Amino acid sequence: MAESIQIPARDGYLLGATLFRAATPRLGAVVINPAMAVPQRLYAAFAGFLASRGFDVVTYDYRGVGRSKPKRLAGFEADVSDWAELDQAGVLDWARGTLGQLTLVGHSLGGQMVGMIEPHPAVARIVTFAAQTGYWRSFPYRRRYSYATAFFVLIPVLSRVAGYFPASKIGLGEDVPSGAARQWAGWCRRPGYFVDTPDVPELHFSKISTPVTVCGFSDDPMAPRHNIDTLAALFPPGIVQRVHLEAADGQSGRIGHFGFFSSGQRDRLWERCLGWL
Repeated sequence: MAESIQIPARDGYLLGATLFRAATPRLGAVVINPAMAVPQRLYAAFAGFLASRGFDVVTYDYRGVGRSKPKRLAGFEADVSDWAELDQAGVLDWARGTLGQLTLVGHSLGGQMVGMIEPHPAVARIVTFAAQTGYWRSFPYRRRYSYATAFFVLIPVLSRVAGYFPASKIGLGEDVPSGAARQWAGWCRRPGYFVDTPDVPELHFSKISTPVTVCGFSDDPMAPRHNIDTLAALFPPGIVQRVHLEAADGQSGRIGHFGFFSSGQRDRLWERCLGWL
């Protein structure tokens, strides 16, 4: 059963969320951090599957995205640091009191954000999908300059002109606040990504002691193996299980950056990942 709820961020901002209640004897709980410019509805089928297997699951939208969007997005102030330190942390605070200890699942940017806050007492384990660093020169040559165009030109210019990043107008996902888009694009222009950047005062990956499963996909153009390994290396040694799935493992021989969460992967991939949770 899926229930639409609101969860307060740490500063009180109300986030649109969905609680999927376990349909069988309860095995645990899961919170899903979305990717950049991705609404929580992408994860609904996967969350429903996990609920059918005994997990309470929470999906949510960061402020300025999806059901957490204000009436007017232009000029709305929010960046990725807010998503991590206020939204993610607030959802985990709420989940700790409501669901107890849980597995934190992070997709792409959502997996990067797990190390942007102090280890949370609610989190018993972490699973990331396609979570990577994003320096533009680290991508395969054939895509490198199209990504550079986005990071150096499209995102900064359109965000300043419109007052938000109109990702939906150019087929790049949900519209997001200008500050979040520009902060993320700024990281992608730096060799260290978000390591040692002025707008991320401290990362906390090295303090994490819970088990971490890091999963990537061979046909993912947005998260190549090297970039995933670079992010995985930020965690302490000995706690990371590294999994890299081949495209042939997925439905129709494809997975990509978003395909893991397609309902067609239920039998091919979702059953396989239950043990990680």
